[in-house]
Amino acid sequence: MEKRVIYGVGEELLNNLKYPDCDICLHQVNSEGISNVVCPVDKVNRRIGCKKSSKGYAQVCAEGLTARNFRTELQNVVDSIPQLMRFRKEIEKSVHEAELQKMDRIIHNIKTQNAHAIQELTNFIEPEQFAYDIKSVIPGVREKIKTKAHHAAYTILRLAKINTAMSEEIFIYDHITHKESPYQLEKRKYDIHDVLMLVFHEFMPDFSNKQVTIDVMDYDARVVFDFTVIRFIFYHLIANAEKYIKPNSVLHVMFSEDADSNIVTFLMTSYHIYSEDLDQIYNEGYSGKIAVEQKTAGQGLGMYLVNIMVKLHNAKLIIKPGEEIRKTGKISFSENEFILHIPKQTS
Repeated sequence: MEKRVIYGVGEELLNNLKYPDCDICLHQVNSEGISNVVCPVDKVNRRIGCKKSSKGYAQVCAEGLTARNFRTELQNVVDSIPQLMRFRKEIEKSVHEAELQKMDRIIHNIKTQNAHAIQELTNFIEPEQFAYDIKSVIPGVREKIKTKAHHAAYTILRLAKINTAMSEEIFIYDHITHKESPYQLEKRKYDIHDVLMLVFHEFMPDFSNKQVTIDVMDYDARVVFDFTVIRFIFYHLIANAEKYIKPNSVLHVMFSEDADSNIVTFLMTSYHIYSEDLDQIYNEGYSGKIAVEQKTAGQGLGMYLVNIMVKLHNAKLIIKPGEEIRKTGKISFSENEFILHIPKQTS
């Protein structure tokens, strides 16, 4: 038996499970009482009734009930309104707190990235120069770029990385928050090797500090994908690689394809991925066992966000943990593969 229920308090409509054609019947029970109707939706005989009290009001229609049982059901709906109100307020509070958490996270992360950007700039340009007129400062900055070209290049790369991180934060927040108007993919042909290297260049100083060699296979194929989403995925996969890769090792990147996908494979010696890590790697807030032990864990968002973007692009990410564990000090490393399948266009 299907029931259709409308209930509210005062002018506030709390629930509405009606169909558009239900309005044909509802005008018959705008005051307390019950009526028999032939449902305009499913063409069966139904009882329809209205009940009001200090708790609220309810309009219910159902089939297969005697008049007595129907009145009991109607009364039960009205009596349950206070509990439903409390439940609704609890849900609203929970949703509000969840949204505040998301907002707090993006504000915190953007503030952090902005602080890093300011630090990079003030490491290259004396802070007091920012107080002067830009035109008067340009000659000194130009001369410094000439005499400290390496430092200037390093600063630009660091700022590019920070800017990308801030852009990704805003992008993912906007995508998750505005589900009623989801991100529309714009797939075009790109040189996938160039896009990957664009992201890699932002991390080169960090890999250099760990004496990690980047070995990217030559590949000149143009692949159809959404630039923003795939760049986002590359960014977080490379960020994770930089954080967890073994120092003095090699990060290999290979390109291939099969009948359905263009494939990008990241192969590296990095923190060993245990079975429990693999089971939870896409869970929001989860960090791997070794990352927690070594206090190198972040907020546990990288792979969670990558998973969202992989699904958005209808792509697939396969993680193959290495079976052989190699210890360096107290840290367990293994040969791990992260294999991204970007679906080919069918049209």
